[in-house]
Amino acid sequence: MSVLDRFRAAHKSGSGAHREFFEEAAKAFDYYGGDQWEEKDRAFLASQERPSLTFNQTNSIVNAVSGSEITNRFETKYLPRTLEDSEFNDMLTEVSRYIRQTCDAESEESSAFRDCVICGMGWTETSFDPFVGKTGQIKIEKVPVFEMLWDGHAKKANLSDAEWIMRGKWLSEDVFERIWGGERLEEVKSAVEGHNMPPSGSEPHNQSVADLYIQNQVYYDGKKGRVPVWDFQEKQLTAKYLVRIYDKDGSTVAEEELTPSEYTRFKEGRNPDSYLGQRFETYTYYRSFIGGGVVLEEAESEINDFTFKSLTGFNHQKDGSTQQFFGLMRQMFDPQSWVNKMLSQLVYIIATNPKGAVITEEGIFKNVEQARIEWGKPNAFIEARHKALQDKAIQIVNGKYPSSIERFMQICMEFLPQLAGVNPYLTGQVDDLKRTAGAAVTSIQRQGLITLSVLFDSLRRYRKSPGIGGLLPKFIERYMEDGTLVRITQNPNDQTGEVVEYSSDWVNKMEFDVVVDEAPTSPTASLEFWNSLMQTDSLSVLMEAGLMTPDIIADIMPNVPSTIRQRMKDNYQMALQQQQAAGGMPVEGEVVQ
Repeated sequence: MSVLDRFRAAHKSGSGAHREFFEEAAKAFDYYGGDQWEEKDRAFLASQERPSLTFNQTNSIVNAVSGSEITNRFETKYLPRTLEDSEFNDMLTEVSRYIRQTCDAESEESSAFRDCVICGMGWTETSFDPFVGKTGQIKIEKVPVFEMLWDGHAKKANLSDAEWIMRGKWLSEDVFERIWGGERLEEVKSAVEGHNMPPSGSEPHNQSVADLYIQNQVYYDGKKGRVPVWDFQEKQLTAKYLVRIYDKDGSTVAEEELTPSEYTRFKEGRNPDSYLGQRFETYTYYRSFIGGGVVLEEAESEINDFTFKSLTGFNHQKDGSTQQFFGLMRQMFDPQSWVNKMLSQLVYIIATNPKGAVITEEGIFKNVEQARIEWGKPNAFIEARHKALQDKAIQIVNGKYPSSIERFMQICMEFLPQLAGVNPYLTGQVDDLKRTAGAAVTSIQRQGLITLSVLFDSLRRYRKSPGIGGLLPKFIERYMEDGTLVRITQNPNDQTGEVVEYSSDWVNKMEFDVVVDEAPTSPTASLEFWNSLMQTDSLSVLMEAGLMTPDIIADIMPNVPSTIRQRMKDNYQMALQQQQAAGGMPVEGEVVQ
């Protein structure tokens, strides 16, 4: 089967499997942004001159959860698997941190995590941009959810068992021509293709180019000069041979991985005792670019991995086969909608019935329509017919709204965070928060995060080997040039560090395990550690024992500007040098008074 046929089959399968997800995701993002009314309901209220108010609580709940990730960030570390690997593991960890800092990966991943909280899926792409600087730059960027499509049979968290992933993106003609040339652009313009962008999201909602999504239409936006291109990535099980080559003493001198055809050629004319070939099966990744039914590129992936990595939320298995992921917004659709409706109804009743309803006979007012308009004004002047009020043929009934409407709205507002599994303390929506002990609040907030552990576990899995933790070293090995200057520091708060030249030995000559630990720059982690030292009076004990020196204290003190932190460390080093110059060499670890 050709790559174009595989793409078409995958696209058809994925579009059908995830159509409901994209529809719900579009609704979730609308609710998060405050667009929470259906058009038919809004039009009906407008026809009756009634308000359609939005009291958006979902935004603050989502921001509280995604904000807790920002204040409790984790980082990826690479641990050596053997003694020979220990020489390089710290370097690999520091280079990874350096790359993530240069491309602002933390912010991009936090944005993807927020997408996951909202709709149940978040995506990032790792790529190499050769046009940044002299040697290019490895980048980690968030990808919009609606540009992605994935294997409908994948069931594991973070889609670790997906057989294929694709991204559809609109490119301008200029960008397309720079990449693939003018001939390919003309070929795509004239092609007829029935495979559209993902079935829901920002692009399919664009009615001005709705004809692009109709079967058998020209797949090109001539008005805006844009071309849709699919980045189609797939993995296939392939057979390979691990070949060990021996010298005369029987020692292994080299190891190679060969394809079956390469192994056949390798064996020709060789002594069978000089090597050992072991057959095994492994995944080989392929990457293709397809636009308008035209295969623009097709090759084995240079990275041998998916460059797209996902974060998945809660799962809902449908029909025993399709796994649909969803976020917090699903539980908040109905209560949020009812809050808006009840609030709009309450405002309408108060606005239209400040003076009560009027019961009158025909012929009382000179102009009935004018009387109706004047009645709603605070300084109304209504003219009645001559002698029409002598028999008091008019009655005023004071307007009242149902007493249960306030209680109903209050119940919906209280249930919103509870249905989402968010502790009110996490969002700061507790009235007596200031009168509650700080330690108690922290404990309650941590307890509240237990119900959201699925989301944070997905983030932890993303940072490990199947996710970005295993992908980033492959990009470093492939694209980072030997001799590239990298600032290495064991502490992110260090303003100086050591500038070293990168060597490919840091990656391709070591085996490592990927672990996830709290980031040293996590504000919450630093604050909790500092509070623990102060409450237990451990700081003074450690200082007296020489285990906590001023430079270490400068690093762990929370809420200190980096410039002040660095000055504290510089002053400590200066004091050490002055004491050494005076002949009083302090013992290592001794606190300078």
